[in-house]
Amino acid sequence: MKLEPQVAVLVNKICAEWNRAERAIKISEQVIGEDPFPSIKELRYAGRRIVEAFASLDYGDDSDALAQLQDAYFDCLRAKHDAMDVAINEIAGRIRLSQEDLGPETVIQAFPEFTQLLRGLNVFESQIADSREARGTRDAVYEEIQTNFDDTLRLYDEFKASEALMKHLADNAALAARLLEKKEADLERKSSRERVISVTIAVIGVVATIIIGILAL
Repeated sequence: MKLEPQVAVLVNKICAEWNRAERAIKISEQVIGEDPFPSIKELRYAGRRIVEAFASLDYGDDSDALAQLQDAYFDCLRAKHDAMDVAINEIAGRIRLSQEDLGPETVIQAFPEFTQLLRGLNVFESQIADSREARGTRDAVYEEIQTNFDDTLRLYDEFKASEALMKHLADNAALAARLLEKKEADLERKSSRERVISVTIAVIGVVATIIIGILAL
């Protein structure tokens, strides 16, 4: 089938964006460990619209075909955006939860590149927030994020590999804190006993002095 120039251009755009969406979905799968179903549904919608567009072309309705293809293109964009959002939110949530649960010192001790990973995620989140205010730049922002995401994935894989060490260090720190607390409590009890004994001896000395004074009268 020979396509009209407008249709051909749009089909090529859809193919390119579909491929980018699939890459984003694979990234999301790698991060969350399961299929990002909202993104997959968006690609399914895009596929349905493409089928309907070519049916409209067969009937000679080029206007409807172009409209369907334009919608399919935006479905691909939404699939890519949703997949990257899921990946970024998952990574950010997991590393921040570890920071809260285990303490930043423990996390950094086990994974020294933690601040680099967190800084990169903060940049991504800031870019996404800005793109929602300036929608004309949104796809360019997500394209840049996807292009630069390999380093974040590498750091995240290293972070996950370090989680067992983080928990081990946190357990050791908690044990050390409990032992220190017990030692301080023992010292406080010992000090309290010594103060009681000292006061008791002093009182006995005063009483003895009084008694001796009375007997001497």
